[in-house]
Formats: sequence, C-alpha cells, structure tokens
Amino acid sequence: MSFFQRLRDKFSRGKQRGVAPDDGPTGIALAHAGAGPNLWVTYFMRGNAFKDEGDYDRAIENYDQALKLKPDSAPVFNNRGYAYESKRQYDRAIADYTQAITLDPTTALAFINRGHIHFGRGEYDRAIEDYSEAIKLDPNDFHAFRIRGILYRIKKQNDRAIEDFDQAIKLNPDEADAFRERGFAHANKGDHDRTIADFSEAIRIDPNDLVAYHNRGVAHANKGEHERAIEDYSRAIALDPELTSAFKDRGDSYRAQGQYDRAIEDYGEAIRIDPEYAEAFEGRSVAYRLKGDHDRATADSNEAKRMNSTPPSWLREDDK
Repeated sequence: MSFFQRLRDKFSRGKQRGVAPDDGPTGIALAHAGAGPNLWVTYFMRGNAFKDEGDYDRAIENYDQALKLKPDSAPVFNNRGYAYESKRQYDRAIADYTQAITLDPTTALAFINRGHIHFGRGEYDRAIEDYSEAIKLDPNDFHAFRIRGILYRIKKQNDRAIEDFDQAIKLNPDEADAFRERGFAHANKGDHDRTIADFSEAIRIDPNDLVAYHNRGVAHANKGEHERAIEDYSRAIALDPELTSAFKDRGDSYRAQGQYDRAIEDYGEAIRIDPEYAEAFEGRSVAYRLKGDHDRATADSNEAKRMNSTPPSWLREDDK
C-alpha cells in the first residue's frame, strides 16, 4: 500500500454513511424516494454506497444525478471529487474539491482532499496552503498537522516541521507516526540524540515499526555506536527479511568495526535481493579492498560505476 493510500485511509475521506432500506446491492432504492425534493439525497447516499464498494463509475453517475437536482451541494461535489481521485482523474477531482470549497468555505475535508492531490503531484506549497486552511477550520485535526509537518520537512523547513509534529503529538500522543516523522526532522538537523529518542518512542508505541528500528540504527551509526546500530538493523531485518537498505547499512557498521567478512555477507544479501543496488556494490568493494582482495574490490567498484552511469530503465526503453 502506497503512502497516499495509507494517508487516504487515515483520513477516511469522503465517507458519508447512512442507514437505508436493504434493497439491492447498495441498500438504497430510488423507488422509495419518489420524485420529492429530497430525491437528490437518495442519489447522494447511493453514490456513497457505490463509492464505499469501490465502484467509482456508478458512484459518479449517482453524484451527477444528485447535482442535477441539488447543484449547490458541497458534500456531493466533495464525494464526487473523491471518486474521480480514486480513478486517478486528478484534474476533475481538484475541480470538484474546489467547487465544494466555493460552495462551503468551512468544508475542512475538501481542503484536505485537495491538499492530498497537490502533495502527490509535488505541489508542496499549494498542499501546505490547503492543510493550513483545514487546520484553521479544525485545530484538533491530528493528521492535518502531521501531513503539513511532512511537507515542511520535505521542503527542508525542519523547525516548522517539528512544530507541527509537536502539535500532532499533543493531540494524539499514542500515534507512532508523528514521533517517527519528528525523528526524521531531527535527523535532518543532525540532532542524533533527539532522533534516537523519537524513534525509540515510536517503537514503544509500535514494537513492529521497522522504519523506526532501521532509522534509529542509522542515528546510532552516525554517533559511532555501531553495536547498537547493528542491533537495530537486525531487528528491522527480522521484521522484513527483504529490507535491502538495512542489510547494506548493517554491512557498513560491520565494516566500521573491522568485521569485513560479515560486512561482505550483508552486502551480498542486499545485492541478492536487488542486483542493481549500486551502494551495496560500493560497500562490498571497500570491504574487499580492506581485506586485501583487490580483484574482487575492483570488480565490485566497476559494477557500481556501471550502475551509476546507466540511464534509468524507462529512459533506455524509450531510446530503443
């Protein structure tokens, strides 16, 4: 599951549920509504039911009918935007979210939804503006603070990011994500002790947080605490035996300790999982050279150079 899929699930965006008669696959029958003034509500509810089932085409059809009858409904525009977004029709989704905001500027969810698309497109300033508006409307929205903090961190505005993560933690101190993200911001500032403290707190809340274990290991390694780093890398690998970067980083720590054979073994495992992992070839080359095996060191170094000078696969395919 991608980051943005997880984010969307966290927000439960656009989920407008209601009780309805159990007629047909969506539990809503238009026949019960007649042609009264509230027929648009029935189309809206049926659209929501199709949306929740993942049938976005039918959801959009029903939202279209609802809007014909109620063209000033912000919730319908918001939810149709969600359906378009789920179909990756992002321009249409943004148009609907924007219309929802125009009709009801207090719709925090529409700001969040539009910000989500801007974030995915790399339009970080626009995303920050939308999350900021959502926070003004709902200052207790933990996720809005956390995601805006991520955006500030991406923009290397680490102090502002930490302020947002601080607020997110105040709102929900039992959520590992905010501690983990604050740890990354402290790492960007080179504050290894605070980085370790935040990742440790994330691990306390979620003992299976392999990202926190791995990155706490990196912080220990940056402090020269390679034994502790190796412990954390090993825990991350136990949680995900295919985590190539943890094998490579553990290899670096073994190499720093002079344990060249164990380092070579870890680099080899990283390469087995990802044969195009240039950094693992570079690390193994250094370990071989320190062991005096210059032929293998040169071979690995040449492989790393080849990978670093090779265009991305998509570019090579386009050039054929």
